[in-house]
Order: sequence, then structure tokens, then C-alpha cells
Amino acid sequence: SGALRSPYRAYRRDVVSVLANAGVGASRRGGGLSTEELKRGGMKAAYVDVMLQNCAGDAHCPFVREWSIFGIRNLCEGNPTIQDYIRDFELMDVKD
Repeated sequence: SGALRSPYRAYRRDVVSVLANAGVGASRRGGGLSTEELKRGGMKAAYVDVMLQNCAGDAHCPFVREWSIFGIRNLCEGNPTIQDYIRDFELMDVKD
């Protein structure tokens, strides 16, 4: 069908689980993000976006949602900048 497929079903879950675990204690290690870094983008800001993008359920990739929520929790713990970044999102329409 020409669709891009993962090398194996759990690929996304495995990548997200590594990122989620890497975020444990990030604010205590000085791995927090400043408001300027989030606005500018880059690798650290992309980390937040990857976690948020994988919060939707996916029948082909079980547990990716749970790992993403765990990762977001790790990022937000002790980091008001990321908490505000997420809090400021606006609800948008969902398209099928």
C-alpha cells in the first residue's frame, strides 16, 4: 500500500519509553527548559512535543500512551515552565 511502517509493532513504544525514562529527575539534574528554549524549538522542545503527540491511543502500539503520560509527568515534575507551556495549549477540532 506504500504506507510507511515501523520495523516492528512496538517500535514507537520502545522509543517513547526510553525518552520517558530519560526525563526522570531532569529538573533536578538541570535538564529543565526555559521559556525561550520552548519558543525557539530545538531538541529539548521537540522532546516535550514527542511526548504530547504520543498521548493518543493506538491499537497498533499498545502502551505508548502510558509511556507518554509517564514521560510528561517526569518532564513537568518541578518544572513550571513546561507546566505553563502545556497549560497554554488551546483545544482544537479533531478531524477524522
